[in-house]
Amino acid sequence: MDPDAPQPDVPVTLPETSDTDASVTAPPEPVQQPAPAAEDTVTTPEPLDEAPVIAPTPDSAPANAPPFDPHSADEISFLKNVLGPKSAASLHARTASRLERIMELAKEKGTVDRTAVRLLLRVSATTASSYLTTLYSSGRLTRHHTQHDTVYKVVG
Repeated sequence: MDPDAPQPDVPVTLPETSDTDASVTAPPEPVQQPAPAAEDTVTTPEPLDEAPVIAPTPDSAPANAPPFDPHSADEISFLKNVLGPKSAASLHARTASRLERIMELAKEKGTVDRTAVRLLLRVSATTASSYLTTLYSSGRLTRHHTQHDTVYKVVG
């Protein structure tokens, strides 16, 4: 039997009494509905009177902090001053490593071109040309133009 289903109204009749009846009669016992079986009962959690209190963590932002604006002067200066040197140093180290690999290839083969650099470093043609131009500008490679491409040789 479903406890949530509406129960039919059971009329309760009281025994008729007269005003002249001297005996006092007790009211009849109310009719009780059978209790649902234990497996039919559904327990619902009691509603909370108050919202749960969550303690703030020490590293959380204060409630009155303005929203994050990535273009604000403070954020840009933070990125330049804190993250800029680290990322620039990382980029410089990676570029220096790649230039050394190109020089090793040029010494091994005698000449190097843009296609060889592209295959060696798995970079675009523009990036390969930029690396070769950097080595040429620093005086580590010499440039020789051929009919179809430019070839670079080790100086010395």
